[in-house]
Amino acid sequence: MRPVPLVLSVLAGLAALGAAFLLYARFGAPEVTYGSLGYLVQSDRQVRIEFEVVKDPAQTVLCTVRARSAEGGQAGLALLRVGPAPQRRVVQTHELLTTVRAVNAEVTGCTPEGL
Repeated sequence: MRPVPLVLSVLAGLAALGAAFLLYARFGAPEVTYGSLGYLVQSDRQVRIEFEVVKDPAQTVLCTVRARSAEGGQAGLALLRVGPAPQRRVVQTHELLTTVRAVNAEVTGCTPEGL
């Protein structure tokens, strides 16, 4: 192979990799972290859960919260929207209705809205 076409091929490959990196950095899935901070069983039909989400302040994410019964079955489930906020860390409290008495509650996942 002649040196000029080889150099052009390498440069084109590097340019494509650079463009892919820039596109992912701009439009790729933004990082979202979450965690349960605590819960309080309020009655046989309700549990309060407090959780945090760390995300881009302009971003909206959807979080799933779940409560479990003493037998391990699902006692309650909700999908919650956490919208834009002034800071990256957002603390949310939610009153989750349950079908039986819950023994715990947790946030099981948060994903950017629209993904």
